[in-house]
Amino acid sequence: MPIRILKTISRVLAIVCWMVAAMLCIISFTWIGKDFGTFLVGIFILVLPVGLVGWVFWHFSKLRQPNRTMSHSQQVIAQSKLAKHETVQTEADMTPKTNPHAVKSQKPDLSSMDGRTKVIKTTSTALHSFSHYNLDKKFTVAARTAVCAVIDTETTGFGGTSRLLDIGIVLIDRDYRIMATLTQLVNPHTPSDPGAEAVNHITLDMLENQPTPDQVLPQILDAIRTLPLIGHNLSYDIDVINREAAIAGIQGLEPQQICDTMELSMEMFPESRHHALQDVLNRLHIPEPEQHRALADALQTWQAYEKLCAMDTPRAETEEEQQQARRVREAKTNDVMRARYTNGNDTTPVNDKPEGEPLQAQGGGENLSECLKHQDVLSRYPRGSWFWVTTVKGRIRSGKYKGYPTVFVYLDGEEIGFLGEPLMAKHWGQIPDMPTIALAHTVNNADESKPFKARIELPKAHQPINLEQYKKTE
Repeated sequence: MPIRILKTISRVLAIVCWMVAAMLCIISFTWIGKDFGTFLVGIFILVLPVGLVGWVFWHFSKLRQPNRTMSHSQQVIAQSKLAKHETVQTEADMTPKTNPHAVKSQKPDLSSMDGRTKVIKTTSTALHSFSHYNLDKKFTVAARTAVCAVIDTETTGFGGTSRLLDIGIVLIDRDYRIMATLTQLVNPHTPSDPGAEAVNHITLDMLENQPTPDQVLPQILDAIRTLPLIGHNLSYDIDVINREAAIAGIQGLEPQQICDTMELSMEMFPESRHHALQDVLNRLHIPEPEQHRALADALQTWQAYEKLCAMDTPRAETEEEQQQARRVREAKTNDVMRARYTNGNDTTPVNDKPEGEPLQAQGGGENLSECLKHQDVLSRYPRGSWFWVTTVKGRIRSGKYKGYPTVFVYLDGEEIGFLGEPLMAKHWGQIPDMPTIALAHTVNNADESKPFKARIELPKAHQPINLEQYKKTE
């Protein structure tokens, strides 16, 4: 039965009990007798127990589920199972204001938190307003009664100077259901790191007609300023927002209550080394890939928060969860490195394309082993050159994995390296037995004293397999 119905029933029963107690009080005085001692006996035997039962019902109707106290913050918001809901999707209204005026911060009503939430003290500060941006009123109204906000951002890079590109906010109501959402792209007029763009897929074309951060943040921050915040690696998002607020000359966020699901994951999975959002989603068996868009990630963060709070005790990560997380991390790293490397570089092959069936390479580059033995071949082309190569299946000739299957790579008919056993285990099923052709390149290292290293473009890696069964012994 939904908790709201139980609370309503409890309130009704409490009132009934108190009415019965009042009637018993009158009866004990009139029927039992006007003797004061008999009256007191009636009070203690009949009236007080019924009144106490009524108080219990009333107290239950006001309770929320117990908080999970975080080691890194003050008390966090009480946890409740995520109910089925309809998300109210709000968008920024770009219609012009005819009479622009300053917007003042307001305190939301947090009285329903039963004293568990410390109201954030704010100064009624006039914020900047802009004539061509108006925050959706549905979101503003919802924020006044929300008990917390889940936030996420996407940025131009990964460092401490990155600019804001995308902000997503999820408002949670007093029954711990999603009541409204906000998504807004912003244009900081700053180029993005190619690696960041490869992850969030936010292009210049998408930002061309979007408002700047200083046009949208005053009203958005004003709406959520006093709310407790939930996020994944929340300090990063707050730093990004406050950096933009400083640039715009407005007050940033100073939340008095926060809950970071990254730290909550560290508490619930203490033996795990990685706690990125996708790692947490995998461990909690939330079947959604991290999209690296602000609103989508905020929604996933709320799901993760719900499930993490529902865990009674910490647990270890399973081997399958570790392998899945490792594959996702490797794919993301590959995408970032490939985007950074190819940005502004000429990827046109410097040699003639040989005959053969080309590999459908979509997984990025993999390092070749024993490139040191083939420096004379690799050094024929400048560092960072792209070229066609031929791949031929064979057996590792020496070392720990002698006899294991591999793929030898040839540049202009001469060997330049092969795939080591760990890489071959992830690509065994993708490379045909017949010779094929693929693109490869040398790493563009500015230090001329370092040896040439080669990488070959391969399909996306599959689940690693045990190659020992294919080992050939002499």
